[in-house]
Amino acid sequence: MLQIPVPRWTLGLPALFFVLTACLSPSEPPDLQDFPTGTYAVTFAEDDEVTPEIVGTWEVVWRIDGDFLIGFDGDPFILGDFSVDGTRVTLTDQDGPGRCPDSGTYEWSFQDPELSFTLVSDDCEGRVEVLTTKPWTRQ
Repeated sequence: MLQIPVPRWTLGLPALFFVLTACLSPSEPPDLQDFPTGTYAVTFAEDDEVTPEIVGTWEVVWRIDGDFLIGFDGDPFILGDFSVDGTRVTLTDQDGPGRCPDSGTYEWSFQDPELSFTLVSDDCEGRVEVLTTKPWTRQ
């Protein structure tokens, strides 16, 4: 029988998203009609010429209700919410060790299976580097 490895941090996602839905639901439903929600991943290697702190595998779950969860090397890293206005997405981190204090806005584009981000405005250098250096691949 084929066994597919599941990152250990994803096992707690149902409970985590229950809490997110109860506590972090946006006041207005986001316009997510065209945004490609789902799970995406990107891996940075040392030879990618990135900040050493981001080397590893990143995963993000974009939920249709406007919540997101970013994981780093199998551990939860940021919980937050996002809103979409056309091809712009604004992220607001709510909790986690990688939480940025201010929101960031990006242009997004999707060429299945890749989701890419281009900086519009964000003072959080780590988030900018993680989101914009490489495209994210749908899982």
